[in-house]
Amino acid sequence: MISPVSSSLQRLRWLLACSFLLWAPAALAQSMVSWDLLANVEVSYEQDLDHNTWWMEARFNEELRALEGKAIRVRGYLIPATVSGNLVVLSAFPMASCFFCGGAGPESMMEVIPGAKLRFSTDDFVELEGILQLTERSEGSLYQLTRARIVH
Repeated sequence: MISPVSSSLQRLRWLLACSFLLWAPAALAQSMVSWDLLANVEVSYEQDLDHNTWWMEARFNEELRALEGKAIRVRGYLIPATVSGNLVVLSAFPMASCFFCGGAGPESMMEVIPGAKLRFSTDDFVELEGILQLTERSEGSLYQLTRARIVH
């Protein structure tokens, strides 16, 4: 015979298990980040004439700072930044309109550092997930997506 205490514990375990199944996906889900949010950064350009170098200084808002080091998702166009394909960027725009080729701003692209080799064609529109890193002083990219992988 099952005691009332044992029966109550079984019900409690069942309720906890059901609660976990309902709430876990929301708690573990990555934030979908829009390019509009990523564009909300102030960028100034600095240069060292003696060494013929330049760089960008970025000032990120609190909303972006809160996402640093967190798992996010973002959609965009994959573009190889080198002939070998060792450096890949995700852009808000296709290659003809991207930061390097078409005159968009540096906030419209991010460097992609994959967890494993990415298989893609230039201008594939994908959804990536990875860890967002902000770069306050850069010669190239304000954003990095590390441990990135294609979700869709």
